[in-house]
Amino acid sequence: MLDALAHVLCSELMNLADVLEGYSKAIYSTWFYYAPDRVLFDAGEGVASRMENRAFAIRRVCLSHGHLDHISGLPTLIHIRMAGMGEKTLPLDVYYPAGDGYIEGLRQHLDRAMGRRTFELNWHPIGPDCRIPLTAEEDDPPRQHERWLETFTTQHARGRLTLGYRVVEHRHRLKPEFAGKLQNEIRDLVKESGRDAITEQYDHRLLAYLGDCVPMEVSPFADADILLHEATFINAEDREQYVHSTLDEAISTAQAACAGNLVLFHVSSRYPRKQIRAEAVKALNRHGFDLSKAWLLYEWRLDRCDTLQ
Repeated sequence: MLDALAHVLCSELMNLADVLEGYSKAIYSTWFYYAPDRVLFDAGEGVASRMENRAFAIRRVCLSHGHLDHISGLPTLIHIRMAGMGEKTLPLDVYYPAGDGYIEGLRQHLDRAMGRRTFELNWHPIGPDCRIPLTAEEDDPPRQHERWLETFTTQHARGRLTLGYRVVEHRHRLKPEFAGKLQNEIRDLVKESGRDAITEQYDHRLLAYLGDCVPMEVSPFADADILLHEATFINAEDREQYVHSTLDEAISTAQAACAGNLVLFHVSSRYPRKQIRAEAVKALNRHGFDLSKAWLLYEWRLDRCDTLQ
């Protein structure tokens, strides 16, 4: 009963890079583009340069907080949507934590500097527990299930609202009492009692993005197929303020959340690429985390961790 995308996301042979791309380097830039729903999570420097005219595919920008390494790519992205080789009238919706002064300041600047836009730019200040419908576009593959974004509070900038986002899909499955039935028995039950008698509805989390954060209670993103969790530091001793996570904290959080796949990002530039690759493998092995289910985004490269050995 799963659609084609759900099959891809649940498959052990999934190539996560087919649905997700991004860039992350702590204090410089962080952004992720989730292709199935045309969502950009954060908009750090370089997003427009990397995506070029694919920037026209973006329908929603979801900002976790207003630090410059997460929002400084917005001006160029908006410029490309007006000047690039694409449909210049496509609307763009930007969601951000309500009351974030940095984002509000950028919004005011863009309204002054780029007031004569060729497309509708909609700004949405939001809080936790917000639901954002993900309507399929005309040229998207047909969907069998309704999908939406939900927001939740994260812990990063003291005294300010920071948000995480999860992509949720409404699905149907067999009720537990029918799970062991053969296919022909299921068909007979459907004929006899109808599909609703043997199935139940549930909401499945496809992806969860936490932005910058320290470890938190996992219920807002538990059981997500893909968990994007920052891992700024190799060692807690390198951390001066408790506003970012370590490798071990990120992995422990993913285990507690029963994440299907873990993407580690936002690594500090104090660590050379060779060191962080080796330390990521060591930490995953230390926790008994399946390397084939863990990924490392270091700058542009999104590598599955079993290929890092």
